[in-house]
Amino acid sequence: MDCLLPLLFLGQPEALPPWAFEPPIQLQSPQKRETMTGKTLYGNPFPNQIYSDNFTVGWENGQSDSAAANAAINALEITWNALISEMDWQAPVSSESHFVWVILTNDLSGTGFTTVYTDENFPQGYPVIYLNPAYSNNADFWASLAAHEMAHAIQYSYRSYATNAEEPWYWEASAEWQAELSLPNNNSYGYQSTHYAENPQLRYSSMKDNHQYGMFVLNAYIEEYISGPGTLREIWEHAQSAPNSNWGEVIPEALDQKIGKLIAGMAQKMASLAFQDGAHYVSPIREGKLTDGAGGDLAYLGSHYWDSDRALRVTASGDVLLSSESNMGSEVILESGETLAVTGLNPSSASYTLTLFDLSDSGPDDSGNDTGGPNESPTGGCACKSTSSQKAHTGIFAAMCLLFLRRRIPNASSR
Repeated sequence: MDCLLPLLFLGQPEALPPWAFEPPIQLQSPQKRETMTGKTLYGNPFPNQIYSDNFTVGWENGQSDSAAANAAINALEITWNALISEMDWQAPVSSESHFVWVILTNDLSGTGFTTVYTDENFPQGYPVIYLNPAYSNNADFWASLAAHEMAHAIQYSYRSYATNAEEPWYWEASAEWQAELSLPNNNSYGYQSTHYAENPQLRYSSMKDNHQYGMFVLNAYIEEYISGPGTLREIWEHAQSAPNSNWGEVIPEALDQKIGKLIAGMAQKMASLAFQDGAHYVSPIREGKLTDGAGGDLAYLGSHYWDSDRALRVTASGDVLLSSESNMGSEVILESGETLAVTGLNPSSASYTLTLFDLSDSGPDDSGNDTGGPNESPTGGCACKSTSSQKAHTGIFAAMCLLFLRRRIPNASSR
C-alpha cells in the first residue's frame, strides 16, 4: 500500500492530480447536520453513491462501478467492526454523526491514499479515503487496501502527521498490521514483508524502497511475542499523549522495553519466519555464510543475516547486538543450520566484525549485556515510491495532508 507522505518531509513530492490537495466540490462548504436516528452525508453526493452503516462511497460516471464500490464498503464495515467495535480503537473524526467519505477514482498513480481536510466544523481535519478501482479485480488485495486506508483514517484521530521526518514509517507499518487484525483470513498483508526482506540493513524508520510497509513485522513480533493482542492500540494511545515524540521513543516507552532489543528480537524471528502467518512472509536476504572476520556496516536498527553451517560461539566488535534462536547480546551461541541476526545500535552507523569459536572453545559469556539503543533524535526520512515531479506547497503541510501510495501487489504466483 504505497502511501504518499507529507511531502515536505521527503523533499521529493509525489505527482498527484490537483484535486488531491483540496476537497472535491462535493465536500466543499458542507453543513454539519446532527441526527438522532442515523448518520448523515457530510457534503453532497456524487452521481453514483452507496451507503452502509458507517461509510459512503461515491464516484463519477466512468470512474468505477457498483461491484467495486460494494466490495470496498463491505471490507470497510468489517474493518470498522473489528478495530472499533471489538478492539476499542477510536473512531475517525466526524464519524459519530457523519458517514466516513470514500471516493473511487482511477485518476491516481497508485492504489489509494487517505488525507484529512479541515474546515470550521472540523478544524482538526476529517478523513477522506480515495481508492483506485483499477485494482478492484484482485478481491483480496482490494479488501486489504480498504482496510489499510481505513486504518489511516483511524490513526488521524490519535495523532497529527505533521511532526518530524521520523513519523511516516510507523503509520504504514501499523496500517499493514491493522489490515491483518481486521481481515485475519485475508493474508494479503504478508507479501508486504518483502519490503523489509529485500533491505533489512536499512534504518528501521527508512522510507527507501517502501521499507516502511515491511516493518509491520515489528508489530507482529510485539503482539505475538512481547505483550499480546491489543498492544498496537496501546502504542498509539501512548503516542496520543506524547505528540512531539518520535516512534523510536514512543514504542519502547509504551512497552517498557529497549528499542534495540525489540528490533533484534523481530530480526531473529524473521530469520526463520517464526510468526503465526510466517508462511505468507518473505525471508530476509542473507549476507552469506558465517565466517570468522565477517562483518559490515549497518544503519541504526538495521539488521544483517548470516547463515551458520556448524555450531558456534560468536562475538562481535562494534556497536551491534547479536541474536540467535536461544540468546541475545554481544556474544551468542548458534546451532548448525541456524541464522545469526546482527542489529546496529549506533544512531549514525555501526561497523562490526564477527569472531567465531567452536563450541568446544571456552570464553566469556556476556549475553546478558545491555540490549538497548541510545535515545535517538529525529533524522532523515526518505521518499515514497511513486515518481516525483513537483514541489509541494507549504500549505499542504499545515493542513496535515497525508497522502498514501500503493503497496506492492503480489504477482500471480503469490496470490
